[in-house]
Amino acid sequence: MDFARAYPLVTSIALVCLAIVLLTSVGRKERPAPMVNYWLPWIGSAIALGRDPDAFFEAAKQECGPVFRVKAVGKDVTYVTSSEQIQIVYRDTESFISPAAYCATGKALYGTSYPAEQTMKKFQKFDSVFHIIAAGCPLWLLPSARSGWNALIAANAKHVRSLRQSKEKLTDFMSMVLDEGEKHAWSDKTIANILAISVWATESNTTWAIYWTVAFLLQHCTAQEAVLAELNTARATWVASHPDTPLSQENFSDFMQDSSDLFPLLTSSIQESVRLRSSSFSVRRVGAPIEFAGYHHEMGDRIICNTRAVHMDEALYETPTEYIFDRFTEAGKKRASELGKSASPPFLPFGGGVSVCEGRYVSSLRSHSASSFF
Repeated sequence: MDFARAYPLVTSIALVCLAIVLLTSVGRKERPAPMVNYWLPWIGSAIALGRDPDAFFEAAKQECGPVFRVKAVGKDVTYVTSSEQIQIVYRDTESFISPAAYCATGKALYGTSYPAEQTMKKFQKFDSVFHIIAAGCPLWLLPSARSGWNALIAANAKHVRSLRQSKEKLTDFMSMVLDEGEKHAWSDKTIANILAISVWATESNTTWAIYWTVAFLLQHCTAQEAVLAELNTARATWVASHPDTPLSQENFSDFMQDSSDLFPLLTSSIQESVRLRSSSFSVRRVGAPIEFAGYHHEMGDRIICNTRAVHMDEALYETPTEYIFDRFTEAGKKRASELGKSASPPFLPFGGGVSVCEGRYVSSLRSHSASSFF
């Protein structure tokens, strides 16, 4: 063979082979998670995500797998929807129930004079679009939410000033906050901001957990009758063991805590309502370039664990779209095992890892107490 004539061909083949090696190497080491298709620049998938989150995540999961990126309002975010991958992330360091639940919590934490009835609408203006704010939308684009949040802070500041001037007995929470405020010379506005944050932490999710628990029980007569029978039995047991102490509003919290082991059906119905109706997201920011789930992630990337996708996974839960009030009882676990499902599937409404909700036990007690009243 004439080497001079063959040289260009050999060189071309070598370059092609080198390119293939380099491309496959780069793809293997620095392959980003797939992006869900979208048409509108900057807006991305925000409209589809807001219209029907369940349908969007299910379609994205089918298209891209359990780990994918979503472009929405200028933000590029990675979502994780599988139980296994979420565990890896964690291990790495309405209208008839809501007012009562909101007001009860507000007055229990901030005092009987707290203007819960007046602040509820202000809070809801902000909370109703919190998922959009969390997605990265600037607050100035949401004037109603911003005005609601500012009005909540103003109402809190007025309440703080009123408490300083009145002789009202302070709740343990307000006593602690005001003591810390004096110790660190916080202004009333700073304390009001702290109260606003605590309002969101206590009112945003638990109120709806109570709502859906009661709503589902009202829709399912068998579940309602079983839970009521359980409550009546627990009440009779407590009264029998406290013959000199009639059950009343003053000692109702004692009854709930003393009888916590006697509510397996109520507990299961609350957990099932939360599983079926909650949409929890755990956010992590990548601290250094990593390889995770077969994809490359740069420092600063945001990874969001979509725990609802786990709760609606047919591979983990028996008929996940249906309400099964005793799903989390021993009987429910036995039934799941007989159907080939896990007796203890992942249950992650409070997140996990270092950022697991610290108020989950308070939320659970509050849900039990409020649901039993209704």
